[in-house]
Amino acid sequence: LNQDDQIRRWVINRLACGLSLEFIQLKRLFGIEFFDYFSDCLAALQQLETDNLVQLSGESLRILEDGRLCLRNICMVFDAYLHNSSQVFSKTL
Repeated sequence: LNQDDQIRRWVINRLACGLSLEFIQLKRLFGIEFFDYFSDCLAALQQLETDNLVQLSGESLRILEDGRLCLRNICMVFDAYLHNSSQVFSKTL
């Protein structure tokens, strides 16, 4: 795994298992700023926030109650290979 794979795996794992991501932890472990590193994901995250599935603040990303039903979709926002692949994967809600 390259550095990007490790970062994205950690983010997806935190969201899938803990339903939240503290940006300070990301900075401590990998030395990156969430909003800079994941700038390509911000539009999707803002839409998820508008839909009341996540809460995005300056310090964290939290999965809200309704977002638990769409957890897989939320985590897919951070999957770099999913967006760059011609493979067909199982469907989600």
